[in-house]
Amino acid sequence: MRSVNLFYYGSGDFVREIGKKGTQSDITLYGRKTDDCVFTILHPSMFPEKLSSLTDSIAPVDAAVLQVDSIDRSLGEVIMALDLFSITSGIIYANEENQEKLKKIISGTNLKNYGFAEGGGGDVIAKAEKFQHRTQGKGVTVLVDHFFTVRSVGTVALGFVLSGRVEKHQELHASYGKKEVQVKSIQVQDEDVPEADAGTRVGLALKNIDTEELERGMILSSDELETEKSLTGTISPHPAVRNRMPENGEIFLASTMRYQRGTMSGNKLDLDSPIYMLGNEGVICSNTATPRILGSFRMP
Repeated sequence: MRSVNLFYYGSGDFVREIGKKGTQSDITLYGRKTDDCVFTILHPSMFPEKLSSLTDSIAPVDAAVLQVDSIDRSLGEVIMALDLFSITSGIIYANEENQEKLKKIISGTNLKNYGFAEGGGGDVIAKAEKFQHRTQGKGVTVLVDHFFTVRSVGTVALGFVLSGRVEKHQELHASYGKKEVQVKSIQVQDEDVPEADAGTRVGLALKNIDTEELERGMILSSDELETEKSLTGTISPHPAVRNRMPENGEIFLASTMRYQRGTMSGNKLDLDSPIYMLGNEGVICSNTATPRILGSFRMP
């Protein structure tokens, strides 16, 4: 069965209409299963107060669902983030007046081909079934978002298979900590399975790593990954940023469920902690600017 992962922005009442609530932190996940597709829906439940709640929610998704009751600054940041993360597939649920305004707002962005829905949750899900998984990475790539310890099982990591097929007993490299881990078992939809394909949300019981060593944004990969603390690349402001990008000073780099503080000097970023950039691209943010989403950072 296919899997599609959706970013959702809007009121809590509507998302509960299209999915069942699951794991909750600054990101709340919802699940929905139809005859043809399993949906995982990520809602940035601490946005706009916490910008990383937004960027972390977008990183693993295939498409977006926006419930637009009003057009305001927070929606503007959401549109900018989706644009910079290149989420080109999506659905907007809005009244006729807001639809006309939004068509103009998104016309020059990666959201320009988003469809519109008016028939409630059922209509949204029916349209979302047409979306396809957006492959990120190469080989086997699993992005970890939550983790915990289970008695008699040990360390369990929840995450998304971004590419490849993860299999029971497979050896994988952990991006942070430089460790090799073994997949003891795999659960999908609370059922034990021998393998899971790209797009699937999984629970992995892991050997050779403790919960304290896991981090959100950790990549489990069939390839050994190099993390970097000092990055050089091209910084491009988003068209909606009217003021110049700061040439020096504190910034935050959002990439693969990481929101890493650093210092920018020209085209060089010096980060407080090493980061692995999947696809060599990230989003530049500031907690003090308006809007807080500034632009993109691309490595050669």
